[in-house]
Amino acid sequence: MDLFIKPVMALWRARGYLLFAGILWGIQTVYQPPFRNIPVADRYWYHDLIDKALGSLDRVAYVVLLAGLIYAVMADLSDFLWTGKIQNDMRAGFKSVADTIATGISGMTHESVLAWVTRGLGTSPEYRTIGVAALREHYGGDNHDRINYLDYVVNNILDGAMRSESTTRENLVENVVLRKVPGESLLRWEDDRRFTVVCPAGRGDYLLRSFIQSRADAASVENIVRQLNLTITVGGAVVFSFQDWRQRLGADPVAAPYEKAFDNGKLRFDGKWISFEYKRSLPLDKPKTPVRITELSFLPDEERCFYLIMDQPTFNTHFDMKLEGLSDWNLQQPTVGAAWYHSKAEKFAEIDSLTAQWVSARVPEWILPGIALVVEWCRTI
Repeated sequence: MDLFIKPVMALWRARGYLLFAGILWGIQTVYQPPFRNIPVADRYWYHDLIDKALGSLDRVAYVVLLAGLIYAVMADLSDFLWTGKIQNDMRAGFKSVADTIATGISGMTHESVLAWVTRGLGTSPEYRTIGVAALREHYGGDNHDRINYLDYVVNNILDGAMRSESTTRENLVENVVLRKVPGESLLRWEDDRRFTVVCPAGRGDYLLRSFIQSRADAASVENIVRQLNLTITVGGAVVFSFQDWRQRLGADPVAAPYEKAFDNGKLRFDGKWISFEYKRSLPLDKPKTPVRITELSFLPDEERCFYLIMDQPTFNTHFDMKLEGLSDWNLQQPTVGAAWYHSKAEKFAEIDSLTAQWVSARVPEWILPGIALVVEWCRTI
């Protein structure tokens, strides 16, 4: 059907040419030169010009007819091309020009932007700006009131952990033993924590922080301080010992209110709690550095829970806790804080089904800064 319709439509477009050619042909069939009866000697120059011109109407008709056919063919060819690939290409070209005018970027496509990023043709601030803008659009829509959460995560977590010179942790293993102190209303807390500091650049600084706290009063504080222990080992070498620090500080009496700061450490006593905080910047010279922190402190026996708090992103965490000499006490199954964004985390929390004297929790994924898990204990009688 198209083979018949398209030629007819093309001829219809050229109908003016065809009609004009037909009129000229009709005039030619009945035409007689207007000055044919004037003798040659009496003729003027324009007599011959008019007679010859009007005598060539058949040739003019042929030229007009040929022009009409050429127009019909060209019109049909133009229509075919315009509704086909050329039209699409021209539309894409006009759209590209519009995009260039609107954005100042020529030839901008998903592939070109992705290639520009993956080939490292930009700068770090440019990549960050583009990434945040893309995430804003991706999570935008009806979420504009919560989009500041994206800014918070980028500014406070990703910027601090994702640069090559930044640090994260992996393979954190913590073992806690809780014992009853004979003759005292105290619980002895023994904590052994091991992890690896990861710095992809192999050079940077790691903020090494540790905090211990024990219950004490004016009568027991000196004895408690003598038993407190915090030992930090980095790469197999001891970099800090609380008892060594205390000895270098001087054995002045600890009486409330008490506060002494010395060599990256600070000791405080308020009459009820004795606390020690250690903080220093640890220079790193390799991509992975093993760290071990051992702690000995004391809790009041009315204490009922422990919070494992992460101060930086940590991958693959394993926590164990057990009771010793506390047969009339039970541990509760740990509550894993990361369960809301790791749906499988809860299944890695275990408890001794017979005596409830030990618990274990493992999260073989990333844990974000915050409360990682909570362990509770209570008396059975």
